[in-house]
Parts: sequence; structure tokens; C-alpha cells
Amino acid sequence: MEHQKEVITRRTQFELKKAEDRAHILEGLRIALDHIDEIINIIRSSRTGDEAKPVLMERFNLTERQAQAILDMRLVRLSGLEREKIEDEYQELVKLIAELKAILADEAKIVDIIKTELLEIKEKYNDTRRTEITAGGPEMLEDEDLIPEEDSVVTLTHKGYIKRLASNTYRSQKRGGRGVQGMGTHEDDFVEHLLFTSTHDVILFFTSKGKVYRAKGYEIPEYGRTAKGLPIVNLLNLDKEEKVTAMIRVKEYNENAYFIFTTKTGITKRTSLSQFANIRNNGLIAIHLHEDDELISVHVTDGTKQIIIGTRNGMLIRFDEKDVREMGRTAAGVRGIKLRDDDWVVGMEIVEPGQDILVVTEKGYGKRTP
Repeated sequence: MEHQKEVITRRTQFELKKAEDRAHILEGLRIALDHIDEIINIIRSSRTGDEAKPVLMERFNLTERQAQAILDMRLVRLSGLEREKIEDEYQELVKLIAELKAILADEAKIVDIIKTELLEIKEKYNDTRRTEITAGGPEMLEDEDLIPEEDSVVTLTHKGYIKRLASNTYRSQKRGGRGVQGMGTHEDDFVEHLLFTSTHDVILFFTSKGKVYRAKGYEIPEYGRTAKGLPIVNLLNLDKEEKVTAMIRVKEYNENAYFIFTTKTGITKRTSLSQFANIRNNGLIAIHLHEDDELISVHVTDGTKQIIIGTRNGMLIRFDEKDVREMGRTAAGVRGIKLRDDDWVVGMEIVEPGQDILVVTEKGYGKRTP
């Protein structure tokens, strides 16, 4: 109310000054119209307007502004209709000035104006509130609130170049189509990981040294189709010789979802997603590795899947993931497959009912088995 009173008071003062200024000019014009012949003679006998102005001011007791308005007055104002308009405007201004002064002199009138204007606003904007009111202020905004959510494709090469592309970059083609170039690479580099995600999704990067790093989709720089991307060491605080072995997107950290890990020496571990909700910038231990071991593969499961592990020498094992008890984040895990001396794990996958297993060898032989 106090603010509204101040607003209306200042507005009224502004309108009063404007009305008084205009009335002052009209008073001068009324005097000129009443003595038009004498004024014309003064102007004709003067060499310049500046010479006529002080004569008019002295003869008719005018201010400088009134005298200038008379000198600027057009001859059409001498017509009867124009004279009548000047008089009507002057009388309206006299009434308005009296009303404005009355408002400034009586606080009750100001309150009545506030009431009238608020009722007009209520009538004009009588719809439900559209703005969502939440706690906090601009300091509560995060980068994510200002970034549109859109589907993206994230690619990571063998030599560690990462980039993000809008998913609509890749147009649908018919069988036999040539495709479009999705990434530029060095001659001895190739795309090793490809992930379909959103700019607002969390992406977890699991590395060969058993650590996990976190980044939002929008934090991965967006490049054109032919660009090779940004070295991932500029995005994540990777140690020397540390290599990303899995990229997994996470929408929410569900307690009924799990990460299943497999290492090069055949160790397997199952850990709840909820244990990875808070990851520091310098990464977090995802699995404790023994000496000369490295993380090979990570997958997300719902606790009911079958797991298959393949080795360099072509050996495969299949087991129920429930055979691997749930463990803490820093645990080392249990033996998933027993290896011979010259063998090591090369891959781990989730087995779905009705699917086939595709095995591809180093020299390009492939085999599909139910």
C-alpha cells in the first residue's frame, strides 16, 4: 500500500506539472488572441523574433515561454474554431489541475484510486496463475535449467577423442545407403564407444583402472559431423595410461538397479546404482583392482539377468547374476571365470531370452549360436 501511494503521488505530481505547463502556454495564447492586432504590429516592427520577444514580455506581462509560444503560433490559430479549441482545452486543464491538487491534498482520494485500479486489474487479468513459484532465487538456478533437453549421440574413439552430436544429424536411410560421416578420425584411430543419450542425462565413464567419472550430457562439447572431437583428458581428470572402457547413461539412481563389473583376470562384482549418486570431479573408485588387473566391461542390470563372459582363447561361461552377491563400491569382487595361465577376459555381456551369441575372432571369423 505504501508503495502504491508513492507511485500514485509521483504520477499525480507528474501529471499536475504537465497540465500546469500546458495551461501556462495556453494562458499566453489567450492573451495574444485578445490583443492580436497590437501583437502583429509589434512583430512587424521588429527586425527579428529575438527582438520582438522582450517587447511582448514587457507589454503583456508574459514569461519567456509564453512569448516564444506566441511567436511560434501559426496564423490558422486566429480562426474562430481554433480560438474555441484553445479556450476549451484551457478550461479542461483548469478542471484537471484542480482535481490533481485535490488528490495530492487528501490521502483518502489516493486510497480510492488504489482500490479502483486494483479492481480493474482483477477484472482484466482474472485467470489462474501461470507462473510457478518456487523457493530460492536466481542463485538457485543451475546451468541445466537454461539448457534445452534434446537427444544426442556421444562418440568416443580408441585414442580418447569425445564429442556430442544432435541425434537428427544422422538421417534415416534405406538398405544399401552409403550413410553420412559421423566423425573425423586419425588414420589409426576408430570409434570405440557410441552412446545415445540426452543433454540432461548423467553419463558415467568407467576406466581400465577401476574408477568412475561423471559428466552431464550438455558438458560434453558439441562438434560438427567431420570434427574429431575433444581429447577426453580435457574433460575428465584421467590418470596417465587410464582408458575409458565403458560409457553408461543414468537417468536416476534406482536402488533396484545394479552395475555388473568384469575384469581382465575374470573377477566379477555387482553393486547397486545408488552407491554412485555422488561422484567427485577427480573420480571415484568403482571396483578395487588387484595388481596387473584392469576393468574390461560394465553393464546395468535389474538383478535378474544372465551374464556371459568370453576369454581370449574362446572360452565362455554363463551364470545367473544372483550368483554374484551384492557388494560395496570399493569391494574387489569374486571369481567370475577360472582362467588358464595364458588366457584373459575380453568381454562380458547381458544375455536376454531368445537371443543369439555372436562371437568374432581377432582375425575376423564370426559365429552365431543360440
